[in-house]
Amino acid sequence: MPRKSPKICNTEECRKLTYDTYCDKCRKDTHREHKEQRIDKKEQAFYSSISWIKLRNRKKRLNPLCEVCLEEGRLTPVEIVHHLIEVKEDWSKRLSIDNLQLVCKAHHHKIHFGVDGTKYTKIKKVREHMRESNVTIVNGAVGSGKTTYVKEHMEHGDLILDVDYLRMAVTVLDMYDKPQHLTDIVLAMRNEACRVLQSKMDKDIRAWIITTAKDVEELKRMFNATLLKV
Repeated sequence: MPRKSPKICNTEECRKLTYDTYCDKCRKDTHREHKEQRIDKKEQAFYSSISWIKLRNRKKRLNPLCEVCLEEGRLTPVEIVHHLIEVKEDWSKRLSIDNLQLVCKAHHHKIHFGVDGTKYTKIKKVREHMRESNVTIVNGAVGSGKTTYVKEHMEHGDLILDVDYLRMAVTVLDMYDKPQHLTDIVLAMRNEACRVLQSKMDKDIRAWIITTAKDVEELKRMFNATLLKV
């Protein structure tokens, strides 16, 4: 099979031809600059750990394409697993799969080293929204008025995540008819919807999560959400 034609190195000021995203020199420079930013030995050790390697490989198995390129309408193989909120900024999110993004080398370079000295604005916006969320968790006992509160305060186009309504959608049963053998499936649907919502925090989506769970701290941290007890 004939080899593909070479293309210009993806570093903007470089005009060398390469069969890869970057020429050999720019690839080494990018790796060196990124490594030099990790002056924390604890952070360096983490990126060599088995737990990180396993999580990184698990994330890459979910999608073979760069997520940013995909949003821009291009199909580019994923090359790097990137932390949206960096390890040095929030150590607790280092092994959160929802804090990871699949990117190509070109976008990873823009994220860390920017264009004209600035951070890649799209990724920067995602991270800002992960700190200032439009998600509200409405928590309380059964029959406490959670759904009524949301209906009174929601706006057109808001996303409502409620286990009871999800169960109704997939069974076409009455709200109070709750087959127990479907509980795990419905909860998994709610959790997957939360994961997708977190990945789209840059879309200004307002969302309400209705739950009776006693412990919602992890859910609150996931979105930096407002918690309302009803």
